[in-house]
Amino acid sequence: DALVAGQAGRPIWEFTGAALEGNARRAIELLHAGGGLAPQQALSALASEIRKLVACCDTADDGEVAKWINARGRPNLYYARQRARNLGRAVLVRLLTGCLHTQRLLRQSGTNAELALETLVLHAQRIIRPAGR
Repeated sequence: DALVAGQAGRPIWEFTGAALEGNARRAIELLHAGGGLAPQQALSALASEIRKLVACCDTADDGEVAKWINARGRPNLYYARQRARNLGRAVLVRLLTGCLHTQRLLRQSGTNAELALETLVLHAQRIIRPAGR
C-alpha cells in the first residue's frame, strides 16, 4: 500500500517537514511507510532540524548558524529562516524540549520508541496548529 501511495522509502526530511508543518497524520504515515523509519533516527533528525531553526532565530549570520549546528561549509538557510520566522522561537524551543524529553525517555526506560515518537508528533501538531488558528 505504501509503495502504491508513493510513500515507500521517503527521505527522512519529508518526515521532519511534515512534523514541523504540524501535519501529524502525514508524519506518522511517513514514519511507517514502506519498511518504516527507525524511530531513533527520525527523532534525531527532527531534533537536529529544530536546533537549526532555533539557531536561525538567534543570529542573522549564516556562518555562525553553521558553527552552532556543526554544518560543513555554508548551508543555504533561506527556507530554514523562513520556517523559523513562521514558527517563532518560543514554539521551536518548546518543540526542542519535547524532542529532548523523548530522547531521555527512550534512553532511560523500555518505552516503545514508535509510540513515543508518534506522541511527540501529535503534541507538535497541537503546538504548531493550536485549535482555532
